[in-house]
Amino acid sequence: MDSRNIYEKCQHLMKKVVWLKCADDESEYKYVGVGSSFAKEIAADVISSNFNDTMILMVLHRKTSMEINIKEAADLLQQHTETRNVVLTDKSFRIFVEFNTVGSYRVGHYLEPGRVPQL
Repeated sequence: MDSRNIYEKCQHLMKKVVWLKCADDESEYKYVGVGSSFAKEIAADVISSNFNDTMILMVLHRKTSMEINIKEAADLLQQHTETRNVVLTDKSFRIFVEFNTVGSYRVGHYLEPGRVPQL
């Protein structure tokens, strides 16, 4: 799948994502840091606990979205989240983890019409 198709599909499906609330808060956002305070260990844990595949999709922009190895994801996130929001998703576009420029992230699942979330 080329960069433009990854980006377009992600943008379309994210409108239908159910974002999971944090257990200890009413918000779906958790802090991970930004720049030099970016906690790569936390990001790596979030990624490994949500994705089973070794390859995932990193959605940056229409021309720069790509397939990456899950082991490289935390390092790439640290580089890119200072300037833009970054979305990670599996190849089937079912699980989404969005990291933003203010240092927080959220996890969500795309639900096909009529499906009930299994949390």
